[in-house]
Amino acid sequence: MKGQDKREGLKTALVEQLLLMTSCDVLMVSKSGFSMAAAYIRMGLIGFKNNFLFKNGHVSGWSLW
Repeated sequence: MKGQDKREGLKTALVEQLLLMTSCDVLMVSKSGFSMAAAYIRMGLIGFKNNFLFKNGHVSGWSLW
């Protein structure tokens, strides 16, 4: 993959993440770095509203702190 293609792929992934974490009513967090980053940014934008954690096949309410 050429450098330009890699940059475009990363840019697309970041734009998609920004759209999802700022326009969705509910955030489901897993162990991925992307979902944790989304949670921190979302917290700054709208607070701890409708955050959930998916762990070991179960979903529970979740707070960063």
